Amino acid sequence: MNLASKTKKILFTGDSITEAGRNSLVSNDLGFGFVSNFSHMLLSRHPERTFEVINTGIGGNTVSHLLTRVHDDVIEHEADIILILIGINDAVRIMDGASSLCLEPQEFGLAYAELVQEIRANQPLSEIVLMSPFFLSRGNYQANSYRLRLIDMVKKYEMEVEKVAENFETLFIRLSDYFYKIIDYKPSSILSGDRIHPNGAGHMVIADAIYECLRNKL
Repeated sequence: MNLASKTKKILFTGDSITEAGRNSLVSNDLGFGFVSNFSHMLLSRHPERTFEVINTGIGGNTVSHLLTRVHDDVIEHEADIILILIGINDAVRIMDGASSLCLEPQEFGLAYAELVQEIRANQPLSEIVLMSPFFLSRGNYQANSYRLRLIDMVKKYEMEVEKVAENFETLFIRLSDYFYKIIDYKPSSILSGDRIHPNGAGHMVIADAIYECLRNKL
């Protein structure tokens, strides 16, 4: 088959960072964030190809939420490439002492592994890309501050995602590496007002990182 005639389906799922304002009542709405940016990149850089991009991110989701909806919002779409960004809500809720639908890092890693295993069992040929959670703050202005502790907590979740990627031999994108190349020179507010939800520039950083990861697999 001529590759140019085959539609490649790419699905993104996760929390509000992925959702980025999408209208869940409109099946092909991509929101205004990195998913939409990446879709535009595909159009501009590969005009000869046909892609279907899907966004099933839901604001507020933790890995437990995503695990409960993986069949409806991931597997049923039978995508060629599946990208997952989840974890910041688990980290923040654990920090804030929440008691439901959030998991400590080690339990988070086990649930994430179950999520990937379920996808693999149903879609063994799909390319899976795991993206690490991030918190865009230097946090070094006050010893033992909430932000410093959250930075350390998010790193633990990042490590769990990387372990899952290694164990299942999936692609892995450490998003903090891409962000800190910028905030080594610029204030973190240039990428995110609350240091969790990217602004337009922050979403473009994520889209660029994804394209760099996938450019030879499109």
